[in-house]
Amino acid sequence: MTQPQRALVIGAGFGGLALAIRLQSGGYQTTLLEKRDKPGGRAYVYEDQGFTFDAGPTVITDPSALEEFFRLADKHMADYVELLPVTPFYRLCWEDAPAFDYVNDQAALKLNAEVASIETAGDQVSGVTLTDGRHLPTDALASNADVMHTYSRLLSGHSRGTRQAKSLGRKRFSMSLFVIYFGLDRPPQGLEHHTVCFGPRYKELIDEIFNADTLAEDFSLYLHSPCVTDPSMAPEGCSAHYVLAPVPHLGKANIDWETQGPIYRDRILDYLERHYIPGLREHLVTCRHFTPLDFREELNAHLGSAFSLEPILTQSAWFRPHNRDAKIDNLYLVGAGPIPAPGCPA
Repeated sequence: MTQPQRALVIGAGFGGLALAIRLQSGGYQTTLLEKRDKPGGRAYVYEDQGFTFDAGPTVITDPSALEEFFRLADKHMADYVELLPVTPFYRLCWEDAPAFDYVNDQAALKLNAEVASIETAGDQVSGVTLTDGRHLPTDALASNADVMHTYSRLLSGHSRGTRQAKSLGRKRFSMSLFVIYFGLDRPPQGLEHHTVCFGPRYKELIDEIFNADTLAEDFSLYLHSPCVTDPSMAPEGCSAHYVLAPVPHLGKANIDWETQGPIYRDRILDYLERHYIPGLREHLVTCRHFTPLDFREELNAHLGSAFSLEPILTQSAWFRPHNRDAKIDNLYLVGAGPIPAPGCPA
């Protein structure tokens, strides 16, 4: 009797889970190993005093990629999870200007002449998706030529978007942010409410995060409020929130996160209470923070970087670490570091 082929997957993040499902559906006897107490990787979920804190991805741009894995297992995703449309997709807020809502209604956007005048920020990469070529072999340069061209178009938009943040104003940056952060040409689906909050120095802050060797005095925040669409994330009458503050990685700034982590957390709470969530401190039930040090220790993330390698052209597509290991036979890599990139369907 022929023994089934065997496969071992190390790490139960999105990439590891996706790979294990594909291998098992392909007839491999698959073993999945995870060092933490449950799967999730960067999408790990914490539970505390009746609250559920989803500390990972908050945006689903391509539900069909998830549906595919359920089909491979002869399941229907709708039997396990419900995706809900929301509006706006996200809200951008500044201390000294009105908020800007990005909605899935081009007609509504075009009614505003200021918004209509900046639509070229999105058109610059129209039709580009990070999933293009994901089924091509990654260790052959010729087979990736078209993909590299696609990436170069997308990443030139990334560079333009960064420059726009410095010189072309808030509204145009808000459109390029959709391209930079969400990375796909289709609108997100199944979102839960989130807000991007910019401080008074959002232009200069970008340079400091990437280039300074200290922690900036101010910050820009990504605030996620899942209870808007899923009240089960918190006890009745309560709500759970997740806030992300970009900071330098451990190779850039020598920050003592054991000391500075709680201080930085308290500064963020004070800011949110002052600008967005009145009475936050008074009603706060529980709180935790996760620093670049935790990313390094808990997730084995190089230099504590939440998103692995920066997606510049020379670190993207074929230039990114390949899935097939160059030295060890039958060893393949998935996840945030190798091709295709963090946030892409495995």
